[in-house]
Amino acid sequence: MSGSTDLVKLSTNYDPKTDEPLDGEKFREALKKEEDLKAFLDKLLDKFKYLLEKIDIPKPVSSGDITKVQLEDMTQKIEVLKDEVASFKNGNPKDDSVYRRLTETCVKFSIQLDRINVIGRDKERDDRKKMLIEVDKLSTELVQIHEQHKNTKH
Repeated sequence: MSGSTDLVKLSTNYDPKTDEPLDGEKFREALKKEEDLKAFLDKLLDKFKYLLEKIDIPKPVSSGDITKVQLEDMTQKIEVLKDEVASFKNGNPKDDSVYRRLTETCVKFSIQLDRINVIGRDKERDDRKKMLIEVDKLSTELVQIHEQHKNTKH
C-alpha cells in the first residue's frame, strides 16, 4: 500500500497494516502511541540540544596550509626510503621482492609528489622539484644495485 492510502485508512479508522476497521478504543490507542512517540522524540531532541549547548566541543584544528603539510609528509617518507635503499645496498640485493617493493615505492612517491598542488607557489614548487630529483636518484641507485648484482651473478 502507498503512504497516502495508509494515511487515509488511519483517518477513516482503519488499521493500515491489517486493513481491519479500528474500533474507537483501538483508534484512540493508536493515536496515543503516535503522540507518545512524538513527545519522546521531542524530549530526545531537546536533550541533545541542551548537551550541545552545555558541552564545549572543540572545533577541529585546521591543518592550515595543506600543501605545506603534504610536502613535510613526503620529506619524511623520502628519508625513510633513503634508509631502506641504503639497507638494501648494504644488505641482501639478491632479494627481488625487496627490489620490487622499493621501486614501486619510488614510483608511488613520484606520483604523490606530482599531485601536490604548487600552482603559484615558487618555494613549494622548488621543494617539490628537489624531492622529485631525490626520488629519481634513489630509483636510479636501486636499478644500478640490482643490475650490478645481476652481472656479478652470471
